[in-house]
Amino acid sequence: MQYHRQHPLRHPLRSQLPQQRLPRYSSGAMASWGTRVFPPDWQALVALRDQTTFVNPSRSPQAFWKSGDNCEALYGVVCDINGFVTALTLVGVVGPLPSAVGNLPSLSFLSIGSNVTSLPSTLIQLSSTLTALHLGFNNIPGTFPSSVTRLLQLRTLNLAQNQLTGSIPTGLAKLSRLAFLRLDGNKFQGSIPSQLYSLTNISYLSLRSNRLSGGIAPLISRLQALQLLDLRDNMLTSSIPSTLAACSKLFWLYFTNNRLSGSIPATMSRLTRLRYLFLDSNRLSSSLPLSLTALSMLSYLTVSNNTLSGRIPPALNSLSYLEYLQLDRNKFVGDIPTSLVNLPYLFHLDLSRNQLNGTVPDIFPAGNGLNTLDMSYNRLSGVLPCTVSTCTSLVSLDVSNNALSGRPAELVSKLQSLAYLNLSRNYFTGPLPRVYSAPAISLLDLSRNYFFGPASIVD
Repeated sequence: MQYHRQHPLRHPLRSQLPQQRLPRYSSGAMASWGTRVFPPDWQALVALRDQTTFVNPSRSPQAFWKSGDNCEALYGVVCDINGFVTALTLVGVVGPLPSAVGNLPSLSFLSIGSNVTSLPSTLIQLSSTLTALHLGFNNIPGTFPSSVTRLLQLRTLNLAQNQLTGSIPTGLAKLSRLAFLRLDGNKFQGSIPSQLYSLTNISYLSLRSNRLSGGIAPLISRLQALQLLDLRDNMLTSSIPSTLAACSKLFWLYFTNNRLSGSIPATMSRLTRLRYLFLDSNRLSSSLPLSLTALSMLSYLTVSNNTLSGRIPPALNSLSYLEYLQLDRNKFVGDIPTSLVNLPYLFHLDLSRNQLNGTVPDIFPAGNGLNTLDMSYNRLSGVLPCTVSTCTSLVSLDVSNNALSGRPAELVSKLQSLAYLNLSRNYFTGPLPRVYSAPAISLLDLSRNYFFGPASIVD
């Protein structure tokens, strides 16, 4: 069980981290109050209003577009100073998108949401103006809409969370201006087309939660504008290409839950802007490369559920901004490095299900903000260090299935925020720890030890 909470200290990089959100539309010179919609555009809007079905009619254009063709009074519509419609946002659409949308020749931003099931062929008529198309979280079925690959001015394309099937079309390579592409949450199959690597302007690429197979091609090195690459939850195989190091602007890198094998390339040390690195649930082997300690801006590092081996590098303490470290379910051996004490912003530490031995080191500085600590299923011995009691923000503590001893009752009794406590299957002795009932214990397991005396739960 994991509990994530914002670290109480202000992270020094927090203000520098770019926010992961959709690009906002900027229309330049916009219509002033009283500007009327250009008559042919108004006719197209009326047709859209009358031909579109909405989930909630009370919040539809039929309800809001009652004051005539005044640009400023039209909910979801943006016009330029001449009354041409440049942006359109419709929420709650059900069924096909009417063909009238193609009759807005100045439209550059289109966002349609809820339950659109098909796109009109007239969308092609917007090929010279449309720069942003948001159709995410709809119900569009079938193969990739061919009309979309002809919208050559697109910079933003969001088709996430639909029911699209088949392969990712090679025709996407025609959209050479693309900077933002989301195809996640569909049912695409096959490999990542090599033509996709020709989109050299792309900075945000998400293909996660599909059924993609094959490898990540060395051609990934062409995407040097990338800031986010999300390939989670697919069936990708082969190794992580060393050429990924050429994508030096990466902030977010997600490869979770694939079938990637081989070692973590040492060349990843060149990704010096990286903040989030998720390599968990793959088939990666060999050791955790020392070169990763060069990623001095890293905040999140998770390599859990692989077959990594060797010792945990003591030099991880050079990742001084690290907040989240997850190394569980691997084959790491040896001692837990005492140098981890030099990670002042760490709030989540999971070293469980490895083959670590030795004692639990004193890695808990006063005033730490540790929220989750899991060292279960290892071969640890000795006693818990007394500084565990300084982890006053700790919500989850699991040291079960080790060979720990001593009397932990006094230490644990000072952890008043605990909601998950598992000390089972050790050699602990002494009185049963006093546990605080708030904020509501969800799991308490003290079994298979040598405690004595009555249980004590304090309100």
